[in-house]
Amino acid sequence: MLRLLLAAVLATATVTPALAREDADLNSQLRAMAKWSNEPWHIAAYEKILADPSLTDIQRARVLNFRANARYGAGDKLGQLADLDLLVERYPNVPNAEAYRTDRAYAYVQAWHLADRALKGLNSVGGPSGSELRDLWELGYWEDVAAFALKNGAITIGNTEQARDIARKLAASGRGTPQMCVAVMKDKQPCEIGPSEPSPQPLQGAGLAAALAALQVRAAVYKTD
Repeated sequence: MLRLLLAAVLATATVTPALAREDADLNSQLRAMAKWSNEPWHIAAYEKILADPSLTDIQRARVLNFRANARYGAGDKLGQLADLDLLVERYPNVPNAEAYRTDRAYAYVQAWHLADRALKGLNSVGGPSGSELRDLWELGYWEDVAAFALKNGAITIGNTEQARDIARKLAASGRGTPQMCVAVMKDKQPCEIGPSEPSPQPLQGAGLAAALAALQVRAAVYKTD
């Protein structure tokens, strides 16, 4: 019995360090990534990690989950949902599979509420309010929010950082006015440089309401109330 116990301990000792080294390498790569981003180089960097043939399914699932969180943090909700869908579809049997499915369901419920408020704003007489524009921004429809700012002649979104991002985007494209930038910039100077992150979703324009309604249909299956 003692020999069996010692054999088990030795077997663990020979396997665990190797696994620990693999995880340490992966953790090092993930830590080197930008925390919140949806830039093409950032997405491509994750693809490079995923292309490593030595990764286990558990590790690949972790990488996709990290990328989903990074896109969500960058204001790309639809990008997060795409990665969570991919994660659940590809790796249904990893130890954290149930947690990943729960995360996806929660993210879709969030998306349903964001889309619901944005749709109500689009259908209202005065158009979307600042908070409803913020919902659009968080879904990833940055260009649409910028278009509403131009139409209104002011950036009405309440979140300070998001308002500055919109101002910089408009300034970088030559569409905004100096006054719009000054109104939301901390140092009250006109904007000169736009944000480096691309808009997650292309300009929808007239098709925006239809896109939001379609998102609600996809997300509704995860709602329990």
